[in-house]
Amino acid sequence: EKAGAYLKSVDFDAVYSSALRRAVGTAAEILKCQPGEKALNILPLLTEVGVSAEYNGASMEEIKDICPCARLANGVDPSSSLVCHSVREDEEETFSRAENALRYLRERYSGGEKVAVVSHAAFMTYFVLLIMGFRKTPPFDFEFYNTGITRIVFYKQGTNPFGDIVFEYMNETAHLKSK
Repeated sequence: EKAGAYLKSVDFDAVYSSALRRAVGTAAEILKCQPGEKALNILPLLTEVGVSAEYNGASMEEIKDICPCARLANGVDPSSSLVCHSVREDEEETFSRAENALRYLRERYSGGEKVAVVSHAAFMTYFVLLIMGFRKTPPFDFEFYNTGITRIVFYKQGTNPFGDIVFEYMNETAHLKSK
C-alpha cells in the first residue's frame, strides 16, 4: 500500500510482475493508485532466484483473485509455467534470464515510457548488475528491501551527457518509514 501511494504521481505506461503472490500483491497495490485502468503483465522471467521445481506458483485464476487486471504479458506462451524454476540455475543462467527480461522490456519500450517492474530481491540484484554491465557477480552486493524502489532512466544513445543509463536512486525505502 505504501509503495502504491509513493508511486501514485508516476503515470506508468505498463506494469510487469513475476507470478509469485507477493510480487503480484505489490503490483496490485501500485495499480490501485494509478490513474485509469491498467493491466498487470505477468512475465515469468521475473521470478525470484532459487524457486523449487516442486513449487507450481499461483494459477492465473489465483493471480486474478489478487489482481483482477492481471494477464499474461504479450508473447508469453499460455501453456508454459508461470514460474521460472531456478533452483538449479547457475549464475550465468540467471544473468541470461535477466538479459532476456531486459531485452523483452527494451524491445517494447524505447520511447520514454515509464515501466514498473515488480520482482524479487535476488533476481533484481542480477537485473541491476546486468544493466550496470556486469556478467559475473562483482565483489560487492546490493541489499534490496521488500518494496524498495529503484529508478533507472534509459536514454537514447548519446543524448545524455551523463551516460545512456542513469540510476536516479536505488532501493528507496522512505515510503516505508512511519510519519
